[in-house]
Amino acid sequence: MGHANMMGKTEMTTEGVKILLGDPKKAIRNLSIPIFFSLMASGALNITDMIWVSGLGPKALSAVGFFVPLYMIASALATGIGVGGGTCISQRIGAKDKTGADQFAVHMFVVLIIISILTFIGVFLLAKPLFLFMGADKSIDQALSYSRIMTPALMFLLFTEGAYAIFRSEGNAKLVMIISLIEKILHLGIPISISQVLTAVMIFTTIKVIAQISEENGVAVYSTGLRYMHFLILPLIGISSSVVTVVGAAYGARNKEKMLVAFNYALKIGMIVSGIMLAVTFLAAPLITKMFTWSKGGNILTDDLILFLRVVFWGHPPLAIAMTAGSLFTGVGKSMNALMLEVFRNIILTIPFIFILGMLFDYGLSGIWTSIVLANLVSAVIAYFWVKQFLSIPGNLRMHTKKLIIE
Repeated sequence: MGHANMMGKTEMTTEGVKILLGDPKKAIRNLSIPIFFSLMASGALNITDMIWVSGLGPKALSAVGFFVPLYMIASALATGIGVGGGTCISQRIGAKDKTGADQFAVHMFVVLIIISILTFIGVFLLAKPLFLFMGADKSIDQALSYSRIMTPALMFLLFTEGAYAIFRSEGNAKLVMIISLIEKILHLGIPISISQVLTAVMIFTTIKVIAQISEENGVAVYSTGLRYMHFLILPLIGISSSVVTVVGAAYGARNKEKMLVAFNYALKIGMIVSGIMLAVTFLAAPLITKMFTWSKGGNILTDDLILFLRVVFWGHPPLAIAMTAGSLFTGVGKSMNALMLEVFRNIILTIPFIFILGMLFDYGLSGIWTSIVLANLVSAVIAYFWVKQFLSIPGNLRMHTKKLIIE
């Protein structure tokens, strides 16, 4: 694996580490592409699952939609620990400290075991009251049936995310396709988890408002569109995940230039990819909609689903900016900055916009879809200029010639 250097640390010489510590553009490509294809497997399964469920009618689609916030909360915990631990590992790799990287990996899995047990218990106990609160009166039985099947799977999600994070942080993303250190992991991971939970809170609130405006048909439209949207976000997740790893390694190596190159390159690729996704979705919206409305009675959702796809995906390019900015902050250990971006987008902007446009001005579902786009756009502008301002002040990075200080 490596050998000890004069500083008492272990040199890391795997091919993945060489890529990670080399050209940042190549590292972004080599990490993001395999991560994307690994995520495609689960993403394609989700889409297939939604197509099959659509054959059972709108009520079944809405039942799946009511489970989405609970799934995202569990996923948030896994993502937070995975990103927090992965950032710690990649920073240690950048500092050529193999022992420290190995220790972070072990402690990360200990944390995952504890959280997976608590997650299973929490979701199992809270499912029914939360479904009823969101407005699942007519489809409560189907929603509970779906949740009882999916809840045990959430435990495996936690461990999978942990394994992905370790492979990504070591620059070995190809393995992802095949399959006081606790304190530091939690310091970085908890803000990430909270930010993901806030996304679930935003979805939770959106579903409740939709249920009041258009009852369960609107929830079916939202949950279906959300699944498709998440599928097309997978390339951005792959890019942003690689940014965390590459920036973390560059930060550990005290190389600001590589950090800047990685950020700008990832931002460029993300905007190109999201722009293509927007164009394809806008033009092919009627054909895409047919996949989810082919059952008897499913055509009642057609017009609203086409509207969702053609409106909400205008927020896709701005989302690429916000995700890349948040990933840079996470990579340098400033996960609280990434959290604040999510607070701003999901809580300060999206939720008030939804109530104002969707209910107060009575624009209905179109007002809710527009609210999502506006929140993404405003938060993207704030995120971009915040990153530029942050990087322009050398003291923010605390890079010293002899010792790297990670706050």
